[in-house]
Amino acid sequence: MNPVPATKAQLAEIRKLARTASHRHQTGLLCVEGPVLVAEVLDSRLRVRYVVGAESLLSQMSSGTVAFHVADPDRLCDAMGTKSPQPIVAVAEIPEPVRLESLEAGPLLALVEIGDPGNAGTMIRTAEAAGMAGVVMVGECVDSWNPKLVRASAGAALRLPIVRVSEAELFAAGRRPVVATVVGRGTHYMDTDLSAAVICLGNEAHGLSPGFIDRCDAAVTIPLAGPTESLNVAAAAAVLAFSALHQRASTSLSQQPL
Repeated sequence: MNPVPATKAQLAEIRKLARTASHRHQTGLLCVEGPVLVAEVLDSRLRVRYVVGAESLLSQMSSGTVAFHVADPDRLCDAMGTKSPQPIVAVAEIPEPVRLESLEAGPLLALVEIGDPGNAGTMIRTAEAAGMAGVVMVGECVDSWNPKLVRASAGAALRLPIVRVSEAELFAAGRRPVVATVVGRGTHYMDTDLSAAVICLGNEAHGLSPGFIDRCDAAVTIPLAGPTESLNVAAAAAVLAFSALHQRASTSLSQQPL
């Protein structure tokens, strides 16, 4: 493999893809960084346009028919807006959107107006680890192809079905009970069946709106032992996602013949 130098146009495109959701969706392209994620993208269902990186990292990758381009590490880090010690970036086509009704049976994690890519990515990673059927991003959530989100998800955003819907579309689906997460005034989460629910967590600063909570089938609370007012939204998602996993496992065991 003899990678050719990256062009100014390619570095400029990476800069825009890394920073601007509108550019990602206008072009139908996304970018991921780091050798682990780039290797995963190269081995995934995504159509990769090209890879740009330090020559030492490109030599470790299997390119197949994908074009590899070498770039100065500092220039590539500047384009991505990061200080990665392992600068390598893949530019790929955004896959076709997933429809809510196409998701398999099982619980879903719904991110409602979540704006922080780190929190959203961590929640997607948690949903995959807990065996959830997918993630639903409701309303004005962070872009699901934000590079920081993909990095925080440890690649789960490339593997787990992610659906984007409006609030009206979420409640119109009607196939699963919709459960709101609230502070202090809901049912204990362990006393609520989450095994096939849409578990909703709201914006980091404001949570779920009263109107949204009123439309839900149930509202749950995670009781806290100390004086802390609430959990970080990603921590709350982990508690509820693994509670749903435990409930499914318990149901499966109870149905096994003695």
